Amino acid sequence: MKMFRLICVVVIAAGLLAAPALAGPLGKTIKGGVSYAKVTNDQFDDSDREMGFAVGMAFSYDLVPGISLNPEVLYVQQGGKYEFTMIDEYGMPAGNAEMVWDLDYIQIPVLARVSLPVVGSVLPTLIAGPALSYNVKKEYTTEGSAGSVTEELDYIKDTDLSLIFGLGMKLGAGPAGVNLELRYNHGLTDLNDSVDGTAKIQNRSLQALVGVSF
Repeated sequence: MKMFRLICVVVIAAGLLAAPALAGPLGKTIKGGVSYAKVTNDQFDDSDREMGFAVGMAFSYDLVPGISLNPEVLYVQQGGKYEFTMIDEYGMPAGNAEMVWDLDYIQIPVLARVSLPVVGSVLPTLIAGPALSYNVKKEYTTEGSAGSVTEELDYIKDTDLSLIFGLGMKLGAGPAGVNLELRYNHGLTDLNDSVDGTAKIQNRSLQALVGVSF
């Protein structure tokens, strides 16, 4: 697995450095949308999904007809939500509470985009590739009958490596147009950086994005 992660990092770096020299004309897309995220835990229950947003800029380099390389820079909200019953000092139920994990990242995907046969004025595409993410926010908020408390998630690692794959479609001919994407982000990194922690924690998210190319 470590070797696989290293290969992903090399692919990201090589794609960002080599694409301008190897590829055709540059296309640009401003995109944004929603992220439905959760965190998995191999020792306890996974979190419920929490909705956030994703927004950023994508670039497109034509490699060969029908295949392009697409490096991106996105701000992506991930995390998850837990609902549980609070227990008082006597071991009795003391009401329901909710704990929300907020994990925000600057994400740099390098995606391959393969064009499928055109359907009318719609160009469908397949999307896949690795992404490297740097954490800019890691905290949790607990809300219950006693109020709201926010604290840092100190044991969450600062970087995350993931794989992204999904489907897209472009509306409009030529370089300009509207892009619709549905993608899945599968985290590969064990985010648990606790010295005594053994639970494996990973990011998972679904993203629905709309972009404008120019």
